[in-house]
Amino acid sequence: MKSWVVALAVFSEGAGVIATAIQVYKTARTKNKRGISVWKNALIGSSILGWLVYGVSQTIWPVVVSNALMLPLMTYFLYLLAHSKKRKQLITIMFVCGALLGMVLLFLSKSAAGWVSLAYMTLAMSPQIVKVIRDKRIDGLSRRAEKLWFFVNIATFLYAFELRAYPLIIAGIVGTSYSIVVLGMLHRKHPRHKR
Repeated sequence: MKSWVVALAVFSEGAGVIATAIQVYKTARTKNKRGISVWKNALIGSSILGWLVYGVSQTIWPVVVSNALMLPLMTYFLYLLAHSKKRKQLITIMFVCGALLGMVLLFLSKSAAGWVSLAYMTLAMSPQIVKVIRDKRIDGLSRRAEKLWFFVNIATFLYAFELRAYPLIIAGIVGTSYSIVVLGMLHRKHPRHKR
């Protein structure tokens, strides 16, 4: 692997961990959960498991390390978001199913885990967009984390393109599109500079 690809992958994946940590910290500190979809983050949790399996199967170590670090962060974040015991149980079931599916796919095909993770990730974005549009609330989302995710997704696309890792290429495109929508909503709701 070329050194610039490794550097870009390490930046992208490291920034993804930092963006997740920023959002978890904001939610833990402010207790503000409005505008954050529990189901989106549960699906993202399953996606993290799948990307971890995909990274191992393709020996893309920045993907492995970042997703291994994000898994406990996302677990704690889901704990913060879940309101009831029943919801926590459903989230646990989703995590377990995602893990089992990832392991099965690892034995079936090296790239299958990446495609399933991409599907989870794409499905995960729908509830968040619907929640933001329906509730017209984005208070709980961190602007810093969303900006960082925008750059993470672009960097993911670039290094995945060089590696010819097609699930990651599409994930970069889908993630960048989602980031543009959410950042647009954040800017409209909370503009930095009023004219």
